[in-house]
Amino acid sequence: GEPEPREDQGAALARKYGVANRQTWEIPSKDGGAHVQTCGDALTVDGADCDGCCTDPPYDLEIAAAVTSIFRFAPVAVVLSAQRLTFGLIRAADCRLALVWRHRNPRRMPNLNMPIMHHADVLILAKDEKAKTAWTKPRADYGSVIETQREYEMQHGHGKSAELVVEMLAPLPWRTVWDPFLGSGPTVIAACWSPQ
Repeated sequence: GEPEPREDQGAALARKYGVANRQTWEIPSKDGGAHVQTCGDALTVDGADCDGCCTDPPYDLEIAAAVTSIFRFAPVAVVLSAQRLTFGLIRAADCRLALVWRHRNPRRMPNLNMPIMHHADVLILAKDEKAKTAWTKPRADYGSVIETQREYEMQHGHGKSAELVVEMLAPLPWRTVWDPFLGSGPTVIAACWSPQ
């Protein structure tokens, strides 16, 4: 017979914690303000203009949906990407810079064309040629290859570590950041760590 359908983990966690669509959460920040998280679809959720977008979209997402979501509230972005998504984003947006996140431990992928992933791309994108990224080298040892001590936060599944997001944001002087694909929340955690 056919296997029993498995419940979507996201739906189970939403029920467990009482999370609902369009619900807004405020997380206090060290400067007395708050980080605001709104639950919902990145294409329809309400929001406000931000300095930039920092995100890790699903790598199999349609390019048009990714571009629309990324630039919905921000004219510039730093995006963790791979393979097909990288090529699509570079064609659809103004790519200003491409860095590499080198995996300390290669990641096994459920993909016959690339069963092991040794790196992912970190793209600095602009919506159009007028947008300014304000990217500046944050320290002398900051190069085109990003390596981190912690790659994943296993207690949240396989979410990327906040350390990676801190490194992605280090060259950018943004005070407000939009993340349409928040996942396990490393962007919020990185924003709490950030000196800005």
